[in-house]
This record gives sequence, structure tokens and C-alpha cells, in this order.
Amino acid sequence: MACTPEDPVEAPTTAGEGADEVGTSEDTGTETDSSEAEITETDTETDTGAQECACAPGTDLIYVVSKFGDIWTYDPPTDTFAEVGPITCGSGLVYSMAVDHDGRGWVLDLDTRDLFTVDLAAPQNCAEPPWVPGNGGFNYFGMGFVSHDTLEVCEKLYLHSYSGSGPFSEGEDLGSLAVYDPADGSLETLASIDFDGGEIDGTGDGRLFAFAGENPVKLVEYDRESGEALTVLPLEGLDKTSASAFAFHSGDIYLFTEADAPECADCLEGCSEEYAACLEDPECAEALDCALTQGEVTDECGGLIYASVQDCMAGTCHDACFPIGGKLSQVHRLDWDESEGNGKALSLVHPLAPLRIVGAGTSICAPLQVP
Repeated sequence: MACTPEDPVEAPTTAGEGADEVGTSEDTGTETDSSEAEITETDTETDTGAQECACAPGTDLIYVVSKFGDIWTYDPPTDTFAEVGPITCGSGLVYSMAVDHDGRGWVLDLDTRDLFTVDLAAPQNCAEPPWVPGNGGFNYFGMGFVSHDTLEVCEKLYLHSYSGSGPFSEGEDLGSLAVYDPADGSLETLASIDFDGGEIDGTGDGRLFAFAGENPVKLVEYDRESGEALTVLPLEGLDKTSASAFAFHSGDIYLFTEADAPECADCLEGCSEEYAACLEDPECAEALDCALTQGEVTDECGGLIYASVQDCMAGTCHDACFPIGGKLSQVHRLDWDESEGNGKALSLVHPLAPLRIVGAGTSICAPLQVP
């Protein structure tokens, strides 16, 4: 999830702040089910000594979550969303989410910066992994699991840092990529990366992806061992928007970004005689798009919108253009495996989702190619 002026994030001044209080359900508001009280590796070894990572029911789906903790599934083959239920743990505000092969959602709390897990079959059941807020300087981060195909562990959780200051950005060594072992709680910083803020997802065959950058936003594939960027693909025509997420499924990448408010254009057209002229003026049109994407009009983002259009956006059309609770999301599909023969084509597959998505993820059990 990218932070916006309406959702300010203030990072602590020192890494590990509040560490003495971490680990109790009282501090985070987490209701801990006794059966989930400890995060343990339940998989077994095969006769050959290899780790057998059994997939829980439902872990072949994409899971998405709203800022207020509403969990849904998204099934790409049928292009359908289904409601799972609300998270009742933590502060009630979600920054990001990852999904493991046991059917647990790993949730970063926007308010407390704590990490907790929920049973995706019953989101009211929560547990706390061995995590200290601010661990390694990671206060806010996108995250996702990647298969490691080792004897010791089925998967590890990868973290993409975010400074907590302003929109996501890019530049040399602005961010960090780290790997967290959910079995023992250890954190290893792999590399400095050129993105401040980004979402992460991984696959069952060991691939690691990030959705990050600006002007244009980019899909990045990293080496899971070194953190080296293997591929950086600009996604021309796609805005990152104030709330965003993505997930890998069946050889493709599914990207969740905010959709334009459908009533906004109609309202502005009826409110301002200059609206049509604004759309024809490149500077005004760009400023309008920036303000609608950002979620508010500022001097830097929207200052060149014609005055009468700005008046409408601040008055008559405010709720239509900047709906309470934020815009709903849309879903784009990136044909990563080029299975349709048109290269890595980007297409809109679901114009209006039933929620505003700030986090998404698939487990390592998600299909690697079209079933």
C-alpha cells in the first residue's frame, strides 16, 4: 500500500522502538487463539529427507485485503471475488499482507507496525510470530513468501522497505530487500535496491517479484539469494495510485490499483463548462489525472486544473471524485509468461472490484501456469 496525504505514516526515530512491549496480545489488540499461539513448521520430511510442504485448502487463490481489514479472495480463472471476513486483530488498519502455504495471512499493522498472522479460513483467529516492530529498520514494508526448496524450510518471507515518507519513489539505493525466516524469526538484509516502497510476491518455484517505482511504475524480478534485479519491466499506462497491490497466479501477474470514480467525470461535465476544455489541454488534463490519482488537489498535483473545475472538485463533485473510504480497485493482468503470443501485454480484466485493495498475495501453492 502506498501512503497518501490522507493516510500519513510517521516512522519511529529509532529501529526497534517499542520492542519491550512486542509479543503480547494486549499491546496489539490481537485475540490469540490457543491453537495458533505459536508459529510452528508443521510440514514433515519425506523418506528422501526433502521437506514436504503440504498446501492448506484455498491456498491456490489470490487473497486481497482492504485498509480496514476486510479479506476477500480473487480467482483469476473465473474473474470472481468472494468475501472471507474481517480481521479482528491489531489496530484494525492494514498496511500489507502475505500468504503462506499453511493458509495464514501475514499482516503488517499500519498503526502499530507489528506483524501478526490470521487464519484465512477464520480471520478472527490470530497469532504473533517472533517479530519486533522496526526490526532491521523495516518499519513499513511490502512482503511475500517465496519457496526455498531446502531441507530446512518450505518458504521464507521477503520484505521490501518503505521509508514511510510521501509517495513511493525510486533512485539509487533508496530502499532495502530483506528475507525473514518465519521459523526462527531471523532477518537478513540482502541488498540495497533502487525503490523506496514496493509490494512483494513470490512463487512456488523460487521466483521473487516486486511492484514498485514511478513514472512509469515497474514490475521487478529479483534474485532471491542476492537481491540483484534480474528484470525491470516498465508498465506504461498504469498508475501506481494511492492503494495498490499485486499477486502472481498461473504464469501471470495480477495488479490491483485504484479505479477512477465512475461518477466523477459525469459530475464534472455537468458542473463546469471548462471541463471538456481541460481534458483537451495537456497540462490541465495531466494535473486532473494527478489529483484524482492522489486523492486530493494540491499545488504540486492539481494546481494547473482550471479554476472552475477545481471549484467543482472541492464542492459539488467532491464526494463523487473523492469518495469517502477511498476509491474501489480495478484489476489488470500482465501476461508474464506470454502465453497469448502478444508479449508481456497488460490488459484490464476487472474494472471495478468490490473493495479498495491495499494488500494482496498468493502462497507458494498458487498455480505456476494455467491449469
